[in-house]
Amino acid sequence: MNKKYVLFLLFNFFWFYAFTQIDVNSYVNGDVIVAKISVRGNVKTEVSIVLRELEFHENEIVAINQLDTLIAKTENNLINSKLFNFAHIEKTFSNDSVYLDIQLIERWYTWVFPVFELADGNFNTWWETKDFDRVDYGLLFTQENFRGRRETIKLKAISGFNEYLNIVYEIPYMSESKHFGIRLETEVSRRHN
Repeated sequence: MNKKYVLFLLFNFFWFYAFTQIDVNSYVNGDVIVAKISVRGNVKTEVSIVLRELEFHENEIVAINQLDTLIAKTENNLINSKLFNFAHIEKTFSNDSVYLDIQLIERWYTWVFPVFELADGNFNTWWETKDFDRVDYGLLFTQENFRGRRETIKLKAISGFNEYLNIVYEIPYMSESKHFGIRLETEVSRRHN
């Protein structure tokens, strides 16, 4: 009975040791496959814009000792894109694969600012006359991440001594490689003499 018990323990010990060695070697010295990347919290931003900022892609083999560095770089890329206030990546291991869950909090994209400008060259020149007929006032409306593709629309409407309407539309990614963009701007103005 004791021999069977000892053989049973030895068999289980070697069996356990063999499987833990495979798992430890794959996680410590080896590579992992990025099996799935999920994105949560992107209410307006398209997933393709988020995936563009990643340092890795699905089905890519990544060295396990570089995974934390790549995740930190990716979190910085997402924050530096100025589309998100917070970005956090959770990782879950399964066999030789890793599942990444990107959690985002988008920032506020609509901004309205009052505009107050002096028509004269500087404040001291205007201060001599204190003529409020030589003042420009209006609003600047900015919609960032328009259509969820990181596009921007700006509308500046000014009245007063100088009247003008300025419209700007920026598309950062026009080409398939997403390296080239375009900026369109038009302005209509009228100046009083």
